[in-house]
Amino acid sequence: MSIQKVKCLAKLLKSFRFNPQLYNDFKEVASAGGCTTTGAFERFMTLCVEGDALVFPEVSCEGFEAEAQVLVDWLSKGKRFYRTKSGVEINISGRLVELLPKVRDVALRSKMGEVLKNFVSIIE
Repeated sequence: MSIQKVKCLAKLLKSFRFNPQLYNDFKEVASAGGCTTTGAFERFMTLCVEGDALVFPEVSCEGFEAEAQVLVDWLSKGKRFYRTKSGVEINISGRLVELLPKVRDVALRSKMGEVLKNFVSIIE
């Protein structure tokens, strides 16, 4: 009688706890997008690792985009600062840099980048 050696690999168990309603809602969104829940999580984690960042989309970006359009116009006309209603002075180019990751419109993001590049080259 011969004894066969069998290699067994144990499955590493990882678990997470989620709000049940949130999990069910996520499953529905993933399914509507053609993904399994696990596949959606894996894709999300892969993109975070590849991008070396964890970025969450804003629920609504229209306000950010409207603000960015106004600030791009002001900066391109040479205005460098503006005052808020509370009297705080805001640097337009700094605010545009803050808004860049929140703006989803590709054309607007491109325009923001160009105006910021031009502004920096004018200062130097």
